[in-house]
Amino acid sequence: MAMDNELREDEENIIREYIFLSLIKLALRRDRTVINITNTKFKAFYIATIDEATHHLAMDMRRNKNAIFDHHIRITRRNWLNYEIYVRGRVFPVQYHKTTAAEWINERVKEYFNY
Repeated sequence: MAMDNELREDEENIIREYIFLSLIKLALRRDRTVINITNTKFKAFYIATIDEATHHLAMDMRRNKNAIFDHHIRITRRNWLNYEIYVRGRVFPVQYHKTTAAEWINERVKEYFNY
């Protein structure tokens, strides 16, 4: 059981998803743009695959946004992977290392691409 001076596990999961799903969205947008301007043989297939992954990502982001609202969480970005979280009347600093972010993001992207 979490103390009042700690984030609960469900809150941590919601916050992690919020932060990392937005990074996946940026990556998918960039990849789609790059593939769209290249002379790739299967461009339409790649674009369709990215669009489908983006659709699933959007549904996850919508679900996450609802969870943030339901838990009354406010998230303020300080810099790239450093955030300030306001929940239950308290402020919690949350910071992730790039390696941790990359591992979580890679696992989630595999799910989006059915890898």
